Amino acid sequence: MEKLNHDQVFTESNARIGTLDVDALYPNIDRDLAVEALKDALESCTSYPEDVAQVVLDLTRFCLENSVVHYRGSWFRSKDGVPTGGPESGSIANIYVKWMLDKRLLTHPSIVTKNKLSNRKRFLDDLWFLWYGTDRQFSLFLTALNDLGAKDNFTLKGSVGDSIEFLDVKLTVKDGNVDTTIYIKPTDSTRYLNRRSDHSSHMFKAIPFSQFRRAIVICSSADESRRCIEHMEKKFIDSGYSREELLPCKEKALALDRDTILREHRSTGMFVGEEDILTFVINHDPDMV
Repeated sequence: MEKLNHDQVFTESNARIGTLDVDALYPNIDRDLAVEALKDALESCTSYPEDVAQVVLDLTRFCLENSVVHYRGSWFRSKDGVPTGGPESGSIANIYVKWMLDKRLLTHPSIVTKNKLSNRKRFLDDLWFLWYGTDRQFSLFLTALNDLGAKDNFTLKGSVGDSIEFLDVKLTVKDGNVDTTIYIKPTDSTRYLNRRSDHSSHMFKAIPFSQFRRAIVICSSADESRRCIEHMEKKFIDSGYSREELLPCKEKALALDRDTILREHRSTGMFVGEEDILTFVINHDPDMV
């Protein structure tokens, strides 16, 4: 269990954790509102000249209105939403969700009096927050949000409690402490890159280590880290890896200090002091090791 800082969260006995998730975000994005949200972001968060900002808006609208798919010899233009997986879609969705929440929903008079959110964090359409209220108050708040957002096809589902799942993390709170572990969705088969796949040999070391390291970072206790790593190890073996080749990756991960990783601050780039590195991206060559 980890004790959180008093100036952060869980300092009051009625603080609970909650999550919200936008329903079917990409297909439900209103294109006109998306462009309006982007315009607001360009005006408030950038110093682009007006003509440059207008070019960005025009190109964005062109992309949204001309996304196509090829199916059985025919081309089809999408009529609504933004294309899932499109190169621009993630950025548009990110800006759109923030704008919808901050400019249209949470500031509305019918919502303000019901809003008991605090410490709100967001990853695209997934929100994490503290809720200083009852279950019934949250239900009324969520209903009001969806009543207001329904006309724009912007609705959410969510819950509050002492234990929640947010992205790939399960959090449990009790007496001002938080326990974290890896969350695996019931539909996740936990399949890794097959060992017989045609990839560079270093990939079959990097992938297990990165997953084991993920367990070290997410899990708040050493025992839970080991449990998750053992589960991952079994799944890697199911994907064709040998226990012998996984052992060095496992030992390397278990030797990591979680507190040190969490305190790392990289403010000047991906690699501190190595900003001038030039990275070349090449196709896989089976002859390379």
